[in-house]
Amino acid sequence: MQIFNESPVLADEIDRLGHMNVQFYMTRVGRANRELLESLGVSDQSALTALRHTDVFSRFHQEQFEGATLRVSGGLIALGTDWARAYFEIRNAGNEQLAASFIIESTLVTLATREPCAFPANVEQHPDVIEVPAQGGPRSLQLGAPRTDVTLARLEERVVDPGPTNTMSGRFEYGIDPEACDEYGFLREGVNPMFGGRRRPPADEDGSFGPPILTTNEGHRLGWAIMETRSVSLQTPRANDTLVSVGADVALARKSRQSRRWTFVRHTGKLIGIHDHVAVALDLDERRAIEIPNSMRRDMEQNYLPDLA
Repeated sequence: MQIFNESPVLADEIDRLGHMNVQFYMTRVGRANRELLESLGVSDQSALTALRHTDVFSRFHQEQFEGATLRVSGGLIALGTDWARAYFEIRNAGNEQLAASFIIESTLVTLATREPCAFPANVEQHPDVIEVPAQGGPRSLQLGAPRTDVTLARLEERVVDPGPTNTMSGRFEYGIDPEACDEYGFLREGVNPMFGGRRRPPADEDGSFGPPILTTNEGHRLGWAIMETRSVSLQTPRANDTLVSVGADVALARKSRQSRRWTFVRHTGKLIGIHDHVAVALDLDERRAIEIPNSMRRDMEQNYLPDLA
């Protein structure tokens, strides 16, 4: 695999769970993916086109902390006429631990319409490809075609306001700020609409950010540590769209959960994105996975919809 970059974990990349937040892994891998595609002749430097991540899988293997040096390496898995799929992994350069792995599918889109367009004629036709290592692929999530038959109306009938300890399910709305959009009125790449046009989540007054800290039955601090995610982008939001995001758990185990969040445009009901993540209950004082406390599980079961997996 090709090595793309090395960089230290900075203090402002550490979230309230005490480790590097998942978004900063993706920032590093995004740079590597851009460099890989540019080496093949696919660039978003044109004034008319842009690179778009349409399907991103990530798996987190080992927590990383401030001061660690992380190395990004990877390579191309497959190449089509208008899409590319690549694998990347991040390792701790000090001890060679695998920190995280990623599979990213990218397309080139026309800025004015956000429709896919063919790669340039000078793109390398028979590039070297790699295979995804066994430890780098999914453990729990499936990477097949996403299920898109779930409607907003159906979800709103079944998903209730979550209990106080269940922060991963429920319904909320948010608007797309025109300031976060490009000259064609589409949300710019790399901007998360849930963060109000920012590229990272807003911090609390004390500067902390990331998942909330809960309390176990024994009085220990607990957080949900993300183990795997998959984000499928079906359509780009536009300026002044009101989006409705509805989340539910689709799988529950003793220590972990798989949550899915569907995002729709409110006035059309059109599904524009699906986000899955697998998280484990992490005792932040003992730094180990624990069984989900009964009180939290009861809250989760209110929005447990395994038939929609």
